[in-house]
Amino acid sequence: MTQNDNVSGYRVGSLWVDIVLILFLAISLAGNVVLGWKVKSLLALVPPTEAHVGMPISDLKVKTLSGQMSSVPLSAGRATLLYIFKPNCRWCAANLDNIRSLSSQGAAEEQFIGLATTDENLDAYLQKSPLPFPVYVIDDPAQLVKLDFIGTPQTVEISPMGKVLHNWVGAYTPEIAASIESRFSAKLPGLISQNK
Repeated sequence: MTQNDNVSGYRVGSLWVDIVLILFLAISLAGNVVLGWKVKSLLALVPPTEAHVGMPISDLKVKTLSGQMSSVPLSAGRATLLYIFKPNCRWCAANLDNIRSLSSQGAAEEQFIGLATTDENLDAYLQKSPLPFPVYVIDDPAQLVKLDFIGTPQTVEISPMGKVLHNWVGAYTPEIAASIESRFSAKLPGLISQNK
């Protein structure tokens, strides 16, 4: 066996290794593309459950302050404003004057409903910081998903036909306050200073 035979044998063996590696790489790449298409098509089949403008929400399963299960109808012939809050949320505390003012200015046109995300410390909170509208507990994640719940406070307006009109997330900072004031022809007092 000559040195040329060794070199050519090495080249042929090396060539087969390269071919096999390229083949495995191509199969892996094709598999990833197919999996990507499958994931994309499956995501397209999942209906959105978030409270996007125009989405219907007929009712919510809630707990009363006494702990009994109840249902709040959202297509009762009158627009509804849902105010989602948490008793120990500092932004909810800062937003307290705003939601009270909004409810007093819009009470004739809108049904206002408070939705606490927990019943922990809720009674003490409502005694210290009463809200001028009915309050329920909505701590079921499936019900919160219906409202595109992101965090507290959050304000969702539902039409008399049970469709989402607006979904404001957060305390009423100047930008959100301007949108709400424009929508309801209201004047809001602004956030309560956190230093008080």
